[in-house]
Amino acid sequence: MLRKNPGNTVKVPLFGGGEWTIIEEGFDAARVPAGESVFSLANGSLGIRYSFEEGSPVYKPGTYVNGFYENLPITYGENAFGFPLEKQTILTLPDAASLKLFVNGEPFSMEHGRLLSHTRILDMKSAAAAR
Repeated sequence: MLRKNPGNTVKVPLFGGGEWTIIEEGFDAARVPAGESVFSLANGSLGIRYSFEEGSPVYKPGTYVNGFYENLPITYGENAFGFPLEKQTILTLPDAASLKLFVNGEPFSMEHGRLLSHTRILDMKSAAAAR
C-alpha cells in the first residue's frame, strides 16, 4: 500500500527510501514476497521479479518477456456474438538471475547462518537495483 506524505515523497510502509529510491534495511523472511514485487525491474520488453540471486529464500521468482504467451481456448455454456474464442496467458520463464554462491565450501543462504548486515536499494531514476 502506497501513500503520500506531506513532503510529496511516496512512502512504502515495509521499506524506506527517498523520492526516487526504495531501500530495504536488514533481512526479514516475512518481507520476501513483497520485496520480490517492489524491487522488480522491467523495461516493457523484459521483466524480472527481484528474488535473491542465490536462490533462497524465494517466493515466486520469474522472468517475463513481452509477447511470450500461450493461447488457450475459452469455452462457454452458450456462445454469443462478440465473445472471445481464446485468451492469452503470459508465461513465467525460469529465473534468469539466479546463481549458486558458496562460502567456505557451504552453499550461502539468507535464512541460515548469521547475517551481519543487508541492504537492498532500488533507484527508480536510474533504473538500477543493488545489494
